Amino acid sequence: MIIIEHLFQVSQYKKIIFLDRDGVINVNRPNYVRLKSDIEIIKTAVDALIQFRNNNIGIVIITNQQAIGKNILSIEEAVGIHLEVIKKLNIKDNSIIASMICPHLESKNCLCRKPGIKMIQTASEMFGVEMKNNFFIGDSLTDILAAKKADLTPICVGNSVDKKIPISSNALFFDDLLGASNYICPQ
Repeated sequence: MIIIEHLFQVSQYKKIIFLDRDGVINVNRPNYVRLKSDIEIIKTAVDALIQFRNNNIGIVIITNQQAIGKNILSIEEAVGIHLEVIKKLNIKDNSIIASMICPHLESKNCLCRKPGIKMIQTASEMFGVEMKNNFFIGDSLTDILAAKKADLTPICVGNSVDKKIPISSNALFFDDLLGASNYICPQ
């Protein structure tokens, strides 16, 4: 597991929530985000992240990046791409506290790769995150399953029909991260 700490003063946040990256913050690519030029930020994601910041809600990004395990990207390249995603958000004083990246192949059955919850547990321990009454926002079945295993409320963004996420998953469904932030943040 790769841990990147972005902010060191986390006590200002009344809540810390978890987000997936690809498909939630930036456009997912069928053959991975391999280059910095492949990064396309989802326009409404910036508004959502600003809304979280304005409501004193911190963010921990939890992302599987098996392109590392497939030797498509080195750890350094993947971290560079990830930091570029954060930079391209172009949010002054954003509330992204940390990022947890699983570099392993799905076939390795590691504990950190979603739907495993080791990344979530590690972030919870590092930052004192309460799981009850908290959220994991993702766009895939693995995100929803990880949220449920970690006792978080699962929120699915994007087209859940294409991703075969059953309505019976008890996830909340929104078009995008902004829809989820409107639900989470008081108006």
